[in-house]
Amino acid sequence: MRLVKDTSHRWQLRQKNTQFPRYADLEAFLASRCVAVESSDQILYNVGGCKSGSIPIPRTKKVALLAGKNDQEQCFYCSGQHRLFSCDAFKKLDVSGRVAAIREKKLCYNFLSLYHLKEHCKSKFSCQVCEDRHNTLIHSDTPVISTAKRPSSSSLAKEDNATKELASHLSLSVHGGGGHVFLATASVLVSDNRGEFKECRAILDSGSQINFISKDFANLLQLPRKKTMLPVSGIGANYIESGSCMSIRVKSRVKRFQMDLVCYVLPVIAKKLPGYPVPSEGWSIPTEIEAQVADPDFSKARSVDFLIGGGVFFDLLGTRRKQLPSAITIQETVLGWVVTGEVGATCLLSASSFGQEWESDFRAIYRSEDQACIASKSNQRCIEEQQVLRHFKSTSRRDEEGRFVLWLPFKPEVQELGKTLDMARSYRLTTVSGTTSASFMATNCLVSLAEEVSASRPEVARIIRHDFYMDDLMTGSDTIEECCQRQRAISGILSSARFPLRKWCSNSSEVMARTNKRCAEPLFVLKIGEDDIVKSLGFSWKPVADEFRFEVGPSPTRHKVTKRMLLSDLYRIFDPLGFLAPVLVRGKIFIQQLWQLKLEWDNTLSDDLGSRWRRFYQELDKLGCLPIPRKCIPSLSEEFEVHGFCDASQEAYGAATRVVPLRGLTIPRLELGGALTLARLALNVAEAWKLEVRDYYLWTDSTVVISWLNAESCRLKAFVANRVDQILEITKAQQWRHVQTNENPADILSRGIATEGLQKSVLWWNGLCWLTMQNIERRKEMYVPNCQEFLELRQVRLTLTAIHPLNGLFHHYSDWRRLLGAVAWLKRFLKFLKEKKRVQFPRYLTAAEYKEAEIVVLIQVQEEAFAEEISALRKGKDIARSSKLKGLLPYLSCGMIFVGGRSQHASIPERQKHPA
Repeated sequence: MRLVKDTSHRWQLRQKNTQFPRYADLEAFLASRCVAVESSDQILYNVGGCKSGSIPIPRTKKVALLAGKNDQEQCFYCSGQHRLFSCDAFKKLDVSGRVAAIREKKLCYNFLSLYHLKEHCKSKFSCQVCEDRHNTLIHSDTPVISTAKRPSSSSLAKEDNATKELASHLSLSVHGGGGHVFLATASVLVSDNRGEFKECRAILDSGSQINFISKDFANLLQLPRKKTMLPVSGIGANYIESGSCMSIRVKSRVKRFQMDLVCYVLPVIAKKLPGYPVPSEGWSIPTEIEAQVADPDFSKARSVDFLIGGGVFFDLLGTRRKQLPSAITIQETVLGWVVTGEVGATCLLSASSFGQEWESDFRAIYRSEDQACIASKSNQRCIEEQQVLRHFKSTSRRDEEGRFVLWLPFKPEVQELGKTLDMARSYRLTTVSGTTSASFMATNCLVSLAEEVSASRPEVARIIRHDFYMDDLMTGSDTIEECCQRQRAISGILSSARFPLRKWCSNSSEVMARTNKRCAEPLFVLKIGEDDIVKSLGFSWKPVADEFRFEVGPSPTRHKVTKRMLLSDLYRIFDPLGFLAPVLVRGKIFIQQLWQLKLEWDNTLSDDLGSRWRRFYQELDKLGCLPIPRKCIPSLSEEFEVHGFCDASQEAYGAATRVVPLRGLTIPRLELGGALTLARLALNVAEAWKLEVRDYYLWTDSTVVISWLNAESCRLKAFVANRVDQILEITKAQQWRHVQTNENPADILSRGIATEGLQKSVLWWNGLCWLTMQNIERRKEMYVPNCQEFLELRQVRLTLTAIHPLNGLFHHYSDWRRLLGAVAWLKRFLKFLKEKKRVQFPRYLTAAEYKEAEIVVLIQVQEEAFAEEISALRKGKDIARSSKLKGLLPYLSCGMIFVGGRSQHASIPERQKHPA
C-alpha cells in the first residue's frame, strides 16, 4: 500500500522515534484522514444567483445520464425494425443485388451481421443448398464474370424456408421485462449574446451534479466562456473532459420564470430521446394541462442540447402531480408540465453473446486500395426512392397532346431545419434553377416511354432506356439503313410525348442528308464542316473524321502557384476512359509529392516546384493534336476476347491509374493491388459489354502475383490473403497470364510517359502484336500454373509443451494439507497397480506417505521455479550471480535443493540445518 505525499507526511509527523508503529494505529489514522478529506472536499455555491461574467468554478464533479435502447434491431437495408433476413425488400432483390448490398454494408456473408466478417463468423449455420459458408439468401450457381440470373420460384421457396429456420436460432439477446422510460424534458428559451432568446430542448436530471450544454448550441449562443478542465464521469467510469464553462439565462416557454445558470460545455449531451418515437394518442392528458406542457414534442425522437442538474432540479418542481391511466406521470414545474414514466416497450439490457466486442476493430479496417466498391451495379433503392417511384407511377398521366403530366413529390412530414437563422446570408440569384426532382422526373418520363413501346419496338426501347444521358442521345448502328430507321423511330416516339429531338449529327453524310430531308426546322440537323467539333457527354467529337479530340486550355500565366490551383489545372482535362492516363499520372504523382511536403492549400510553391509544374502543363497543350478513333471494333468480327493488363511501380499502380499509398508497400504487394484493380475493371466491363465475349484474359508481369493466386489463401499473410480472396471472388485463377514487362501496356501506365512518347507508343494504342494471332499456343505458354515463388507465407510455428500431471492439482487445491493428501492417495494407487501381489493398505494415510507426497510436491515446485539453478548444480557448476538463491549456498540432494552454509556444524536436526 502506498500513501499520497500529503498523507504520508502527516503520518510521519505523528510517529515517535522510540516506538515502532502498530497496524491498529495506522488503521485509525487512515479512518480519521478519510473523514477529514471528505469533509473538506464539499463545495456549496449558489448557482441561481451568479452573474454573467462571474463564473464560480467548482472542483471535480461527475454526471451520469442513462437512456435505454430499443430491443428491436434495425434492418441494414431498409432501416426497418426487423432483421435483414426477414426484410421483404431485401428478398425481392436478385442474388447479385443481395450480395452487392451485403458487400456495401460490409456485413458477414454467413450471419448477415455488421459486427464481424465471414472469416471470423462463429455461426454453426451454412447454406441450405450447397452447405458452403454463406447465407442461403445469397446462394447462386452463376459463373464468374457473368450476369447473374434471377432465381426460380422453387429456389426462392427454399430460401424463405431456410430464412425461417435460421430466424428461430437467432434470438440471443437478453431483454428486460420493463418498458421504455420517458425522461423529463422541457423546451426552454436561452438568451444569446444579443439578448435574443433561442429555443432549446433540455433534460432535467437529478443525478447530475452540475449543468451541461452542447458545443453546437453554445457556439450558436456566442456567449463568453471561461476555460476550465473538468473531468466528467458517467456510467462505467467513462471519463470525458469539459474544456470551458459559460453563464446563461434560461426562461420558461410557457410561464413567467427565468434563472441564471453556469453550464459546462460538452461535445454531445445525449442523442435523440426517446430512443424511438412513441405515439401519445389516448394518454388522456387534461386539456388545461396540455397547453402548459414544457416539451410539446416529448414523444418524438429529438436531440438534447441542455442538461439541468440536481443543483436546481428540486427548486424547479411544483406541488401538483397527476398519474395518467397510461402509467405516465405528469409533474408541474416552473418550466411547465413535464412528462415522465414508463410505456409499453422492451428495453435492451444486454447485447447478444458475441459480435459487439469486435465492432470497433473491424470498422477500423480500411484497405489501401479499396476506395472503389467491389459491388456490382444492382437495382437496389432506398425506401424514399421506392416511394418516389410509386408516386410517379400512381400520379403520372398523358394529356391529349401526349405530354406527361406529373405531380411534384412532396414529403408528407417536414422535418425541422434546425437553428440556422443567424447563419443565413443574403444572396442575389443570377440563374434560373429548377426543382430538386426535375432531373428525376425528366429521366423517368423516358423510362416510362421506353416501357410503353418495349413490346412493339424492343430495340428502340433499349436505346431510349440505356443510350440517353439526361437530354443527350448517343447511339449508332452497323449499317446506314438501320441507322436511318432507328433515327426515325426514336424521333417519332419522343415527338409523340412532346420531346422533340434536335441537333442531329452523324459521321455519315448520307445519314445526315436523309435526316435533313424530313425536317426543315433550323438546328434540326447540324451543319458540320470537316474540322468542326461537336461536344457530346463531355467529349469533343469530330464527326467527319469520326475521332475524339481533347481540349486542353492554354497554360495559365500566374505569378502565384498553389496546390489548389494545381488540382484545378489537372482536372480540367476530362478523360473518363483513361486514354491519357500515362500522361496524367505524372501530374497525380507530382501532387502526391506536395502532400508529402505538407503544404497548405493556398501556400505558394517554391520556384523549383512551380517551374516543374509549368513544364508539365506546357506538354499537355500537345494533347489537343492527338486523334483517338471512336470505333475500335471491326465490323466483321464474330468472336470477342477481352484482355486486361496491370502493373505497379514505386509511384503508381493499377489497370486504372492510382498513385501508391503514402505508407510504404513492397512491389509485390503493389502488383497485387494492381491485379485487384484489374479484376474490378474486368467486372465492370463484363456488365457494360453488350456483345457476347468468349473469354477474359488478365495479364500481369509479376510471377509472385501469379503464385499467390494459385496458392491456398490460408497459407498467406492477412494482407495478401484478403486481396487474393477478393480477386478470386471476381475471376478465376486460370484466367491470369504472365507477360513480359517490355510487352505490358500497363507498364507505361504505372511509370508515366511524356506527351510525345504517348503519341508514338504503338504498345499503348494497339496492344501486343501477337494477341491478334489465330494460334493461341503462345498465350497458353505464358500461364504459370506451378510457380513456386511464394512470398509472404504465413509463418507457422509448432510448439511441444510437456505438462506435469501435478500442475492440475496445484490449481485445484488451495489448502496445503489437502494437496498433500491427494498426492499421497495417487502415489498409493500407483503402488497398488505396480504390486503383483495384493497388498493390504490401511484405510488412512500414514505419516510416511504424507512425507513422500511433500517431497514429490517440493521437487516439482523447485523444478518449475529454479530450473536454471538445478541444471547448474547437476553439472557441478556454480549458480548465476543474478539468482535469488546465490546467498543461500544451495546444494542438490536427491533431486531437491537444500540450503547450505555454516549451520551444518550445529547440533540441531538435519531438517533445521538444511531446509529445502
